[in-house]
Amino acid sequence: MRPYRFLIIALIMTLCLACAAGPAPEKAPADIHQGVRHLNKGTAYYIKGCYSKALQHIQEAHERFVATDHLQGTADSLNTMANIYFRMDDFNSALALYDESIALFRQLGDTVGQVRALTNKAAALVAAKRTNEAERTLELADMAAGDRNVLPALRLKTRALLFIEQDQTGKAEKLLTRSLRFVSTQDRALLADIHYTLGHALLADGRPEQAIDHLEIALEQDRTAGAYFQIGMDLAALGACFQHMEQYADAIDRFKRSLKIFALMEAPHKVSEVLPGLKASAEKSGDPDPAVQATLKWAELWLAGHREANLCR
Repeated sequence: MRPYRFLIIALIMTLCLACAAGPAPEKAPADIHQGVRHLNKGTAYYIKGCYSKALQHIQEAHERFVATDHLQGTADSLNTMANIYFRMDDFNSALALYDESIALFRQLGDTVGQVRALTNKAAALVAAKRTNEAERTLELADMAAGDRNVLPALRLKTRALLFIEQDQTGKAEKLLTRSLRFVSTQDRALLADIHYTLGHALLADGRPEQAIDHLEIALEQDRTAGAYFQIGMDLAALGACFQHMEQYADAIDRFKRSLKIFALMEAPHKVSEVLPGLKASAEKSGDPDPAVQATLKWAELWLAGHREANLCR
């Protein structure tokens, strides 16, 4: 997600100009400051995977930007809200918000914002199995990027997602490997996302050993960033790799850790997605009950709200 420093920088520049150009101008409306504050808080919750909490703050930021007619803040908050709905599998809401943000970015002449929102929309369309629309949206993103080659890593990664959905894993692997050339080591979220996607492409291509290498990198990046939800996703994918390799003890270990994280994050739909892999691996190991029952007990406890740690506080 893009850093939201534009307002603070603009305010600092205004103050510096005031020192050299007579009377100080009026301060920016308090709602803009509050909008930036809620945008930053919402972004922090989004990184953790606390999507409901993130949505509350981003919605408040959006309302404050709308009230002050701050179009840049409005566009950024719309794109971020769309990302949250995407993560919550509410594709219709996400797509509608992406369209609104794209129109505003275009009006503002913000090429980076427009390319980012178009590419995010394409990813949501891939997840919704609307591949033809995703292809057209990616073409629009490429056209908007033009000769400036805006956000190349993000665009390449998203086109790779489309190729994976179309069972063209070889093409996906090439694009993802190429995309790594454009990623800063400081951009942990995108770096982790590319390695995670590479892991899925390689697993789909029947190469779980190679997939594990990339998924471990994604896991390390997400741990460093404190991205709880993504840590759960990385571990679930690692569990699938070990299950494919018939290394059931390792598969059970990763599935258990993933399932517990999703229970702590109050994501029952993800718990349900991980559980079959855990059960199947436990059965193959010949000792199913201890591996599954203890983990399920923790999951039931945490999903019922009996937790000491409020990770989304």
